[in-house]
Amino acid sequence: MNSLVGVNAIVPPVAVAEARTDEPTATPVASDAMIANTPTDAPGNPEFGLASHLESQFDAANPLSANPLGLDPLNVNPATVSPQTPGLEAVATPQETVDRDDLEESSGEMTLPSPVIIPEIVPAKVAAKTVTIEDVLISATESFPAIREASLLRSLAIGNQISALGEFDDKIEAFTINQPLGFYENYRHGVGWKKPLTLGGTGYLGYQLGDGSFEPWFGERETNEGGEFKAGFDIPLFQNRAIDPRRTAVRLASLDVQRANPELFQQVLMTQFEATDAYWTWVAASKQYAIAMELMRLAEVRVDQIEKQIQAGDLARIVGIDNRRLLALRREKLIEAKQKHDSSAIKLSLYYRDSLGRPLLLTLDSQPKDFPPLPAASIDVGAEIVRALTNRPELEILGVIEEQIRAELRLAINQRMPEVSFGTEISQDVGGLTSSKGDKQPFKLEAGLIGSVPVQRRKAIGKAQSLRAKLGQIDAKRQLTSDKISNEVRQAMTIYDAAHLRLEQSQITKDLASQTLAAGETSFAAGDIDILLLNIYEQAFADAGIQVINAQADVFTAEAMLIIATGRSLLQNDFSVQSQDTAETIGDEVLQTEPAADAPN
Repeated sequence: MNSLVGVNAIVPPVAVAEARTDEPTATPVASDAMIANTPTDAPGNPEFGLASHLESQFDAANPLSANPLGLDPLNVNPATVSPQTPGLEAVATPQETVDRDDLEESSGEMTLPSPVIIPEIVPAKVAAKTVTIEDVLISATESFPAIREASLLRSLAIGNQISALGEFDDKIEAFTINQPLGFYENYRHGVGWKKPLTLGGTGYLGYQLGDGSFEPWFGERETNEGGEFKAGFDIPLFQNRAIDPRRTAVRLASLDVQRANPELFQQVLMTQFEATDAYWTWVAASKQYAIAMELMRLAEVRVDQIEKQIQAGDLARIVGIDNRRLLALRREKLIEAKQKHDSSAIKLSLYYRDSLGRPLLLTLDSQPKDFPPLPAASIDVGAEIVRALTNRPELEILGVIEEQIRAELRLAINQRMPEVSFGTEISQDVGGLTSSKGDKQPFKLEAGLIGSVPVQRRKAIGKAQSLRAKLGQIDAKRQLTSDKISNEVRQAMTIYDAAHLRLEQSQITKDLASQTLAAGETSFAAGDIDILLLNIYEQAFADAGIQVINAQADVFTAEAMLIIATGRSLLQNDFSVQSQDTAETIGDEVLQTEPAADAPN
């Protein structure tokens, strides 16, 4: 399976931090007790009849004859092929226990390790249903922590968008300023309401009351006895008219919401491929473990029979020694196969979880009996490349980033313009007159312009230059990403085609190895070959079966790689990643005046 390292941009390596816990961990699947207590008959397996037939021939014709492996390595029910395996106790490592007395140092102080809390791994039940690739993909898509983390990016972006819209919140202001001591004693109170305008600028309403004696130069602070009502607004005419920092912040936040969708989909694709690779690796390891158990069983069956022949003088003692060597070698292979199975089950548990999101360790009983039908081998590369360039989320992410840079560039160009604002205010005093001149009574209207012009404008010019350079980088990155996506599709197609060809050749090799083994058994039964040569034939047939298993697993993994490379989910009814959300339109009124293209230089 290592030959199927995924497309780099989609399937990066994932580092998993492991920690110890004081609570007991789940025992590895396929324990020694399971191996020792599993029945050796296998009803329903079409090739077990051949093993039984040859084994009966072994008893009737020649006590030293050996039956073939008696199973199809591609159609194995491991739970029915579990021999008594002497010496296999070394496979299962007992859980280490630490006595509290052993933790005491010579100083008499006791140092305990800091507890580390990790998620509990719950082993699947032995009688659990068969777990299919669809079950694993659904579980991974719904419960894998990395996908849940990516899905929260959207909520995070929506929160930032709402925060950016806070710049347009209405504000209520109030004041009270009193001068009770001094030559001029006066009291001023006021309340107002301000509303930031979506076209730029601010509108406001207010009421104030000024009572007492005021300095002649602060006569505007005095009002009639009923106070003064006023309203006004100011709007920018050049700088900050089409766009300003507030609207730019809302626009950037809205684009972050859009960007969260393809980022989530990218994580989904990555997780689905990793889960698929882990699943087929586990299936292949389970079937290889069954083959190793059958080889071990054959070697054990011969032990007593060969010893009886040696004692009767029919065989040389070296034959018994060689059979014991063969037994030790196959026991070693069985231990290795068990370790690979357990490791693959542990890796798969990251993606296959229960309803609470806890990893599940699958047993041998959970594997499918057969591989599913093989996918079609003929695929149009050109059409798949076009599909990939349309569907892959990387290009969509780059498009959103480009739009964010353009929004910042429009703001930088805006900052180079003169800052000119037009403002107007109307006011009316009410109540009794406080001045004999009655100068507070008439309705008032004020209007004016306020402006400033940056001379060097270096801040805005430098910002615009850097943003244009970033746009150039995005264009280059988009071209490189497109080329990589095309190459990834071609690479996936190459691996896919090679996996099909390897499967065809491995099946031919298995058929030839089966014929060689049948002929070797006949020769061994007749005494024409020794057990060493028969072992070679048995091992060759087992190796051929393992190659077929690996080739089939590689075909399905390569198919998943090709689907992922074209930007498609491995689930037919995958949850849809919506491109729009209610929160995305919250600021539409704020952004409606934003120009569609960059302002002129």
